[in-house]
Amino acid sequence: MLSFALRSTVGGMAVLLPAIALASAAVRLPPAAARAVDFEKDVRPIFATSCLECHGPKKQKSDFRVDVQKIVFAGGAGGQPTVVPGKSADSLLIHYVAGLDEDMQMPPSGKGDPLSAEQIGILRGWIDQGAHWPEQASTSVEENTDLWSLQPIRRPEVPASDFKNGNPVDSFLAAKRAEKHLVASPAADRRTLLRRAAITLTGLPPTPEEIEAFNRDSDPHAYEKRVDQLLASPHFGERWAQFWLDVVRWSETNGSESNLYRKNAWPYRDYVIRAFNADLPFDRFIREQIAGDALGVDEATGFLVAGGFVHSATVGREESAIRQARADRLDETIQSVSASLLGVTMACARCHNHKFDPIPQKDYYALAAVFQGLEYGHRPWRNMPDATARSARADGLRQQLDAVRAELLALTGSWTEEWPDHLQTRFAPVRARAVRISFPHPASAVVEEFEIFGTATGETNLALAANGATARSFKPAEVLMREVANVIDGKFGQTFAWRTREAREKADLAAPPPWFEIELPAESLIDRIVLSSDREALAHTDYLIEPGKTTASGPRRYRVEVRGDHGEWREVANVDLSAKGPAAAPAAPEPGLTRTLLTRLHGLLKDYTAALPEPVFAGYFIPPVKTYLLGRGDPMAPRDEVVPNALTALQADLKLTSDSPDQERRLAFAAWLTDPQRNPLTPRVLANRIWLHVFGHGIVDTPGDFGKAGASPSHPELLDWLASQFVSGGWSAKQTIRLLVTSAAFRQSSAPDATAAQIDADARLLWRFSPRRVEAEVLRDAALAVAGTLDPAMGGPGFRIHADKKRYEGWQVVNNSGPVTWRRMIYQENMRGIDDRMFTAFDRPDCGQVTPKRTASTTPLQAFNLFNGDFILTQAAKLAERVQREAGAEPGAQIARIFALVFGRAPTVAEFSGATALTAADGLPALCRVLLNANEFAFIE
Repeated sequence: MLSFALRSTVGGMAVLLPAIALASAAVRLPPAAARAVDFEKDVRPIFATSCLECHGPKKQKSDFRVDVQKIVFAGGAGGQPTVVPGKSADSLLIHYVAGLDEDMQMPPSGKGDPLSAEQIGILRGWIDQGAHWPEQASTSVEENTDLWSLQPIRRPEVPASDFKNGNPVDSFLAAKRAEKHLVASPAADRRTLLRRAAITLTGLPPTPEEIEAFNRDSDPHAYEKRVDQLLASPHFGERWAQFWLDVVRWSETNGSESNLYRKNAWPYRDYVIRAFNADLPFDRFIREQIAGDALGVDEATGFLVAGGFVHSATVGREESAIRQARADRLDETIQSVSASLLGVTMACARCHNHKFDPIPQKDYYALAAVFQGLEYGHRPWRNMPDATARSARADGLRQQLDAVRAELLALTGSWTEEWPDHLQTRFAPVRARAVRISFPHPASAVVEEFEIFGTATGETNLALAANGATARSFKPAEVLMREVANVIDGKFGQTFAWRTREAREKADLAAPPPWFEIELPAESLIDRIVLSSDREALAHTDYLIEPGKTTASGPRRYRVEVRGDHGEWREVANVDLSAKGPAAAPAAPEPGLTRTLLTRLHGLLKDYTAALPEPVFAGYFIPPVKTYLLGRGDPMAPRDEVVPNALTALQADLKLTSDSPDQERRLAFAAWLTDPQRNPLTPRVLANRIWLHVFGHGIVDTPGDFGKAGASPSHPELLDWLASQFVSGGWSAKQTIRLLVTSAAFRQSSAPDATAAQIDADARLLWRFSPRRVEAEVLRDAALAVAGTLDPAMGGPGFRIHADKKRYEGWQVVNNSGPVTWRRMIYQENMRGIDDRMFTAFDRPDCGQVTPKRTASTTPLQAFNLFNGDFILTQAAKLAERVQREAGAEPGAQIARIFALVFGRAPTVAEFSGATALTAADGLPALCRVLLNANEFAFIE
């Protein structure tokens, strides 16, 4: 006899489940996952994609919801537990999703695909392992829309205060301090204040002469005048640009295992410096970085690709690898944009709804759709400062090249030109239906791309599979290192190369030479072929490309033959570049003249390539394809189509469709970002970040996370007032910074107070100015400045402290202290994941993570580097030389000058005595070395 043990309600229908059915259920269920199951990574994505539509915040069939823990465990309208921890076979949830009763299949027909055996196994494993549900986890994205950072920015009234300077910042701070019975500290002395302001605004200490002039200035507004001078200094942009570059992870290498150099990434760095110096309104600054190609500022979109920790090309030919690489590149851009401009961790929503914040997975892919037209790489730099002059010079050189080529054609019939990243073999025009290239032993047969051009087709590559060309080789694909189809796929890089085993193993000299041939869709008149071995690596790097010293541009020996529709194979070129030289040709009637012409051709090629406008690493743009939400972030599991949009928690509606053009998408998103009525996050994030870099800590102590997992603001009214002021002041960074550095809070002493410290140990309430160690760049640049060796040159390619490298070798530091490195550190080439053997120890980011706030560690290595490093030893010696020039030979004058240069003050009696003894014993450089290691030099006080 059957007994009915459970009663439940699903879809409004009462269901009786016989106990015997439960007893036999486990036999018919997929096995439970044997591995540890994580709710966030494994379970929540299943609920979100397969259950939430009917059992979520908007709809609750049978009063059942999967976004609320207690309902999942207690069950719906029937009142029976849906999940029985430890007993998956007895849990109604498993019965429903497994379809043990076809009438109760969940999801029901028409509402989504049934769960796979693997998914059911995951749910079973989760239940059998105790059904752990983290306290803060939720499958709903609507529970946290009341988050403080998502609320409209309101401009609060400025509290009344006794401060006479009228700075609203001080009024807000005083009101908060009063709640804790704290008072502000007295004003700092003038020397300390000027040094504090100079380093905060420019990253360089004031000179002794500037300090003396400030001390003598009796004008009541002397400090404000000096602040304005510092804000107007070109060094201001060099200082504040670094903060922005930290956030966007700007680097000049791609960070992959090869960590290749990104040529011409530096224009974006210079753009940021110029923007800060010009006080470019921040809303304009944002729009240019999102859509600079549409606004006439090509280098600005370097922002979108600056932080990408990815290879520029897809790795792998499988569809899954291609999709994964593309998804990873988009993810890098999404991370940079969301962290730098929104203060949210969008990457958490790549695989499932955000764990803490109201960011559904759909929002992540809506943002991916905004940037679906972006690709990593270079593009023409149209607004390059000398682009017009370069183009004109290149046009003139091209005409000279054509004239020399005409002479060579009449004289030799064929020749080969070696360009930095490819080879061009030219010959008399000939009709061809097929082209064959063969490689004599023991030549290396490695070709990534083979192109054919005709006299009537201009720059159209006839040897392209997309244009109907086909390829075949001397051996079947299974005995080749790479398929021959790679040479006509239009993709560069050795992943996409044709490579025979003869290229790596000892060649069989008795075997026929390796070859491949390209058949064109129709007979055409052709006059040149182009081939290369690693154009993807060489096209945008500036090392290892000297002609004659690398084979990366292409094979050194090969033979080219052609065949017409009805003819035999005939040779049109026989190339041997084994001998050093940029170009070569077969024996000619007049070898002397031929050599002269080839030498001239080489010079013209060199001048021509140098004259061409440089491409900039700022991304390039492609027609956007449709975007789909990816199940658990898997590119091979596309689900619903998603249109470009921003955060739904802010009711964003960019009014875009799947057919919207690329620029329209990015412009619409940039407009939303910079509209404080629609997006309160960006003004708050930027105002907080400015505060952080002035005072050393933010009003929100997690500047990269304004979500539920981040910190709450210490002064919420002040933050909203500051954000409102920032926007109403024209999004001016300089005005906002000036407001802060002229406040009484910034001017106060950093002296400790034991009573106040018991109440507010970190001085978050600004009862004193918190002293802090300067950043690595400031420490280095200040040493150069006081030694008198700082090279003030601004902009352009950075200086390199590393040796040139090959593809899979590491960057080796070879010169981190010589004169070529004496520019400001922001101009040092920024290689990912590389220790510079000196200042990396001082918490300088390696561009691997978004860094709105640097860590501040104290380690023995810092002391070791600063006392024994070649850089400091060199600058200590240079400082001693400077002092001897400026102070003469008298020891007392020398000591006084050193203290003035390094600390901006005279030595105390005790310091003078100790310095005199040290100098007498070990010389002036020893004293300089000691002072450059002092905390007073390394800290803002």
